[in-house]
Amino acid sequence: MDILHQIGQPLILVLVPLIVAFLKTKVLPTVPPLLLPVLAAVIGPLLDLLLAFLAAKAADPAKGAIYALAGIGLREIVDQGKKAISG
Repeated sequence: MDILHQIGQPLILVLVPLIVAFLKTKVLPTVPPLLLPVLAAVIGPLLDLLLAFLAAKAADPAKGAIYALAGIGLREIVDQGKKAISG
């Protein structure tokens, strides 16, 4: 399970924007956009705790939140790039 611990936090970087996008479109379509980073900051530590439990390692929820918010920032950069290219 050491491999899970090694790839766990970068996995959070990828999973959180996907989970937030799913929640935003399917589950909570009326959520205000200002709450999306807060939602990511909650989901990240929860994923970190889950991955730590599966890998039998110590959890670091602060890193989980940082990776989650970085993932949201990365998604936002990609969205803005697409908007700039399409005009």
